[in-house]
Amino acid sequence: MTGWRPRKPSPRSPGDEGNAGRGAPGHSGRGGRRSAQAPPAPGGPAPDAPPPTLRRISGLAPPPAKGYNGAERGGGVRELSALAAGVALRRLYHPDENPKQHIPLEEYTANLKSMVQYLKSVDIPEDRVILITPPPLCEAAWEKECLVQGCKLNRLNLVVGEYASACLRVAQDCGTDVLDLWSLMQKDSQDFPSYLSDGLHLSPKGNEFVFSHLWPLIEKKVSSLPLLLPYWRDVAEAKPELSLLGDGDH
Repeated sequence: MTGWRPRKPSPRSPGDEGNAGRGAPGHSGRGGRRSAQAPPAPGGPAPDAPPPTLRRISGLAPPPAKGYNGAERGGGVRELSALAAGVALRRLYHPDENPKQHIPLEEYTANLKSMVQYLKSVDIPEDRVILITPPPLCEAAWEKECLVQGCKLNRLNLVVGEYASACLRVAQDCGTDVLDLWSLMQKDSQDFPSYLSDGLHLSPKGNEFVFSHLWPLIEKKVSSLPLLLPYWRDVAEAKPELSLLGDGDH
């Protein structure tokens, strides 16, 4: 799943607080130049190894010792039924405004293809992968945020559309599913600024929009999987453990 979480921009540079956990919830799924150039930790993976988030998802790196509820966590490629990946709007800077974090279109395309190819190399086939285009940018709202921080507008929705189109081409070339947020949010003259909290980051309504369109794609991939636990209506109220521990029908 993806970690779509609306977050306020950093005072130092609007929108420059790092990527939300799109590779896996709670992790910084950096898929751009910085992750590709980052040196390995002592005793860590080779310099050409994939980013740690992808390695953890695929089972090549150990997961965190504890889960969100404090339980021991497992995980591995065989347990992965669907993976959704996208790049945040905050990485699509205008090259003249933030050259250090700007990712050229060609590099973005190559990185996206590399991610899919890496997943295939660790036995995560294309039919389990869902690419997500960046959502549209509301320039008027984001410009206000930029002015508050003492800078000028540093992104354009037309440019974001070019990256969205590149994502669509990668999905077609690689044979993955794709969620075209950039087009869907602007379809039929929708009030797409309401999907954004500040013109850039998703609002609660925007997160609901993403879920409503992402879940059908995921459901197609997991609907045939067997249930590990009974439906809640089928759990015995008096002694739920009898139902949950598989001691027959109760």
